[in-house]
Amino acid sequence: MKNLSLLFLFLEAILIFPNLNCRRYKPLKMETDYTKEGMIPVQGTSLHYLQWGEGGKALVILHGLGDSPYIFSHLAREWSSRFKVNAFARRGHGRSGSPDSGYDNQMLTNDLKSLVDHLQLDRVFLLGWSMGGNEITEFAIRYPERTAGLIYLEAGYDYSEPAFASILDQFPEALSPGPSDLVSLDAYRQWYHRFWYPDLDWNEVLESNLKACTRVLENGAVEIIPGEKITNLLVRSLTAYPRDYSKITAPVLALYTPVFFKHHSADPNLQKAYEDLENKIISPWRESNKEKLKKALKEVHIHELSMGGHASVLFASQDSVLKLVNDFVAAH
Repeated sequence: MKNLSLLFLFLEAILIFPNLNCRRYKPLKMETDYTKEGMIPVQGTSLHYLQWGEGGKALVILHGLGDSPYIFSHLAREWSSRFKVNAFARRGHGRSGSPDSGYDNQMLTNDLKSLVDHLQLDRVFLLGWSMGGNEITEFAIRYPERTAGLIYLEAGYDYSEPAFASILDQFPEALSPGPSDLVSLDAYRQWYHRFWYPDLDWNEVLESNLKACTRVLENGAVEIIPGEKITNLLVRSLTAYPRDYSKITAPVLALYTPVFFKHHSADPNLQKAYEDLENKIISPWRESNKEKLKKALKEVHIHELSMGGHASVLFASQDSVLKLVNDFVAAH
């Protein structure tokens, strides 16, 4: 139970829902640099999606836990000259509906299939970042005839393994924003930037993603999307089963960063704790997951990126990600 509780803290670090009575929200301005947006009905709820571009091969992008399709805006704009790019908010996230149930990987994959069908996409390339790797794996196993290729972007991890629980046991800092970090959007932005993206300058894409993943009450305080109940359901699904890639027949591109977590502290003791965690536990766990992909998959291309961490890879290694994905899709 200790590991499970720590896991909830780890994955709720940007998802904690303060217990506030006021439920009136201030509207937040979002970027509109996309070709199309809409809502798609799925079982028990609806999904918010964005599209960039109108022609070429279809690329569907899945975000991580607690994020939104806006996090891919800068990449999607570049890909839109080559592909028809589609991204959506998983149920319980962003502007999608938040039903009380349906957060296991089987239902989340059903949602992905419903989106692909609704948008009339025949064969698709699927890119999953972080948690997004789970749905694309299951989709490829169920629907090989609809899967042109998979791209694991800092994904392809088995979160059910004991090593991941050890990471949580030994994490050097508190993983959640404190009450003072949730009193305003500015306060939360500062915490979010410092904790998750310390190696980046703040930018319009992070701002749009932050706004899609928060509600600001009339008193200025922040609620985080998804809430605690939905987060717990997602975490249980995320850690409940070992990954099996052996049934995947589609080609796979797997992209990994040089380190998993980019820490922000200037405290030498804290720096040492982060380095020890990375070197002794995280790195061996990541390497074992890469080996699992190599052994199980029929065609896999693994690339080590030179910059960024698990979160900042979307920006720090932007040029490399764009080129590697372009080349992979063109070749298949």
